[in-house]
Amino acid sequence: NVVDMMLFEAVGLGQMIGLKYQALAAYVAAYMPTVNASRKLAPGAVVSRITPNVGIIEYPRGSERFYNGVQMVVSVDETIC
Repeated sequence: NVVDMMLFEAVGLGQMIGLKYQALAAYVAAYMPTVNASRKLAPGAVVSRITPNVGIIEYPRGSERFYNGVQMVVSVDETIC
């Protein structure tokens, strides 16, 4: 698995929560077509699943700094012969 993280904005700053989540939902919706169009995997490797996790992310861990964001977990299956 590969975890791709996008930190949108620090919690408590800027836009209202509804607008933040609209922007995050748009990011998630655009992610899969973008990955499919631009991926360059080795022969025998395929993206089998992309799982979005939208919410509040502490970054870096243990820092007590929180962001509205998305973690995209990209699962890749590879057949080795």
